[in-house]
Amino acid sequence: MVNANFIFCREKIEYMVAKVITFAHHKGGTGKTTSCINVAGFLARADKKVLVVDLDPQANATSGLGIEKNTLDKSMYNIMNEELSIIEPILINTIIDNIHLAPAHPDLMEAEIKNEKIVRKVLHNVVNSYDYILIDTPPSNKKLIMNGISASERVVLTLDPGVFALEGIDTFSEFMKTADNIELNFKPDMIILTKAKRPPFPLIKRGPVNEILEELESTFLENIYIVPYSIDIYESHKQGVPLSHSFPNSRASVAYRKIADNLMKL
Repeated sequence: MVNANFIFCREKIEYMVAKVITFAHHKGGTGKTTSCINVAGFLARADKKVLVVDLDPQANATSGLGIEKNTLDKSMYNIMNEELSIIEPILINTIIDNIHLAPAHPDLMEAEIKNEKIVRKVLHNVVNSYDYILIDTPPSNKKLIMNGISASERVVLTLDPGVFALEGIDTFSEFMKTADNIELNFKPDMIILTKAKRPPFPLIKRGPVNEILEELESTFLENIYIVPYSIDIYESHKQGVPLSHSFPNSRASVAYRKIADNLMKL
């Protein structure tokens, strides 16, 4: 069962102009990066100026936006290690109009992160330049996850349709409660169930996706979205281009377009 008292953390951010949204989960493979870059793509197609902040040492959001991570001179490593006090020197253009990137590098794994509010601090100077700032977080690394969440106004929780997906929500809730210096006081604003495979015949009522949805809907009631499994997601990652600009008519694209539209309405 999902804990109905699942609570996240946020301090109200008065200065934010851009809407800052963090994609989070403490485990890997839930579709955080895929969701982050594809929502960014559809926001960009809606003529919104977007900054993607890659906080994952795997740098998959960086690669997914067509940037070769090993060629970078500066990255979020320099920010999180506090070698740079402003984010502007690391920002780069991507091949997608309206999307800028604060890239990651594998060195980020070695950064000595001293507090959970570094990202919040460095975003202060650039919030006037964007409509949306999307933050991709890694699995497991609490300091990086908390930096993303403490800087954000909204949190999108991504789940895969595995048998332990619902347990993962409660586990993440407990994970968040151990954070330092951040008050726990809010729920996730959106849940995305990724890589969903529906039963092969409409009359089949049971199946992991339906069971997870029933449980989520009984607890969170709204802002729950399904992204179907699609080989186009894999192909778009290989191309370094979001679905919005590589396979805009795929089933997964339809889902991410709807998610981006609803984020703009929140």
